[in-house]
Amino acid sequence: MVSKRRRILFLLFILIFAIISSLTILYTSGYSINWTWPPNFNQVLQKTGMLVLETEPEGADIYINGKTQKKLLDNIGLSQNQENIVKTPAKIKYIAPGKYHIRLEKENYWPWEKELRILPGKQTKTQDIILFKKSLPSKIVSSSAQKIKISSDKNYILLPKDDLLVNLNKEQAISIKSQETANLKATSTAKTISWSPDSQKFLIGTKIYNIDDIKNPINLDDKLLNSNVKNIKWLNNSVIYYQFKNSIAYYDINQDKSETILSLEKNIIDYLPGDDRIYIINSQGMQVSMGIYSIDSKTVFRKINLPYSTSYTFINPSHKLINLYDKNYNILYLINEDSFFNPIKTILENIKYTDWAGENKLVYANKFEIWTYNIENNKKTLLTRISEPIIGVSWHHSMKYALYYTKTAINVIENKQQTKKSITNLTNVTRIYSSAKGMSGNFIYFNAKIGRNTGLYKLSL
Repeated sequence: MVSKRRRILFLLFILIFAIISSLTILYTSGYSINWTWPPNFNQVLQKTGMLVLETEPEGADIYINGKTQKKLLDNIGLSQNQENIVKTPAKIKYIAPGKYHIRLEKENYWPWEKELRILPGKQTKTQDIILFKKSLPSKIVSSSAQKIKISSDKNYILLPKDDLLVNLNKEQAISIKSQETANLKATSTAKTISWSPDSQKFLIGTKIYNIDDIKNPINLDDKLLNSNVKNIKWLNNSVIYYQFKNSIAYYDINQDKSETILSLEKNIIDYLPGDDRIYIINSQGMQVSMGIYSIDSKTVFRKINLPYSTSYTFINPSHKLINLYDKNYNILYLINEDSFFNPIKTILENIKYTDWAGENKLVYANKFEIWTYNIENNKKTLLTRISEPIIGVSWHHSMKYALYYTKTAINVIENKQQTKKSITNLTNVTRIYSSAKGMSGNFIYFNAKIGRNTGLYKLSL
């Protein structure tokens, strides 16, 4: 009797060992058992998947469907060590196929969360997650509500309504009071304020200021060929172009010399200066065209016909393609002057705000939508639609995210192909009037009202 009982126990142990061994082999081979009732024998064995997560910075806690991910010893109750919690970067294996809510948390950073689908026998990779700092805006200087103008090197900001130049590195404001800036308060526009390419000079109205000698500006009223000038633009650090009537002229700061470049019979809508050529949008009756003129010969050597509009303006002048924007119809034309048969490469409609990352990737927005455009594959991608009006958009320096601004919030959205993208609300304020990115891309500067205080603020990303 005892011998029989021993044989039964022995066979039972062998059976249990065989079952556990089989389950272990299946588990390590990437399979799981799908326990359902009534059982579905066609889906009892499921091939599992893997989730790969990487964040910048590293060290974020991982939650799957609300549960903290722990290492094996902790999962089976053999350890309660805090160090056994799985943190990014991580490869989490043997996950049954299906949809999961993934949440990543790190102290002093905004959480990241998204619903991801795990596929059988495959890796689901999310390797370019950036966690943004959970910080409050800090005020640099009190100011009026206005549009700010940041320098090309991102080291200075002009606050024209308050006659202030702000050094962003030192976070100090310098007064630039003058009659010209006083007159500007009532008629401040983007065209009356501009920075030289090297960010060492800036133009306000008809005065040129040098960063190193703010109190002694150059008064252009005494140096230009006509008193009724408009549309002043920088060619380089020492030469400006300007328009009067239907003529384009230049002023050389170093040589203290002014001279007319071109005089046309047609109406000049806008122009873009170049080293050896000048691009002019002109109209005659209902015909509008862009003429490319040689500065040396003062003759047109290329003419590109355009749809009729009286509100064309050149934007993003440093881009390899000519960016021509129609303000009346919110259309952006990307023009390749070297293309003979089809110079208008791309037409982007319903567009109000733009920001290029390099030469090929554009993020743009209208009142309620944010899009990206890739020149290389001519592909337009909708990032998101929102219900609150958008007042600005720009790339994050990683190009993996785009920043967008509403009247009361700064948000960041993933630049990914998935239909559902992660959006992080970075801050909420009473009212945002204008914004600009810092040099490193790790700061956003914005003119806003927070509570009862209006000023220039900085937000760390």
